[in-house]
Amino acid sequence: MEFEWDPEKAARNYKKHGVPFAEAATVFGDTLNVTSPDPDHSIEEERYVTVGRSVRGRLLLVENVVVPGNEPSFGKWLDLLMLVYAGGRERTAEEFRDLLATSGFHMERVIPTTANVSVIEALAA
Repeated sequence: MEFEWDPEKAARNYKKHGVPFAEAATVFGDTLNVTSPDPDHSIEEERYVTVGRSVRGRLLLVENVVVPGNEPSFGKWLDLLMLVYAGGRERTAEEFRDLLATSGFHMERVIPTTANVSVIEALAA
């Protein structure tokens, strides 16, 4: 698979998500990767979500993480929208930790970004 990307956009995404695009693209080389449609984010173009391990052995998830406490946040607002409109909900860091553990992964860290998402880094347990 060949990728083309704008170096300036790649630099902005690295600053925003803490993961270089060149590493993120390596999940396509993981023979166990899974790709599925992402209709919730396919507004102007058809988008997909791919989950797999990078060449550094990291499982990287770019997700909303609901923060603890009662302070307003985008993740909590999105959680409410998901509940009302789709019958689903967003997860907390602890819920991601538990989910990853049941899948054979250990959550290393949650990396906040300048966007309304975090990068969750996990390694095989």
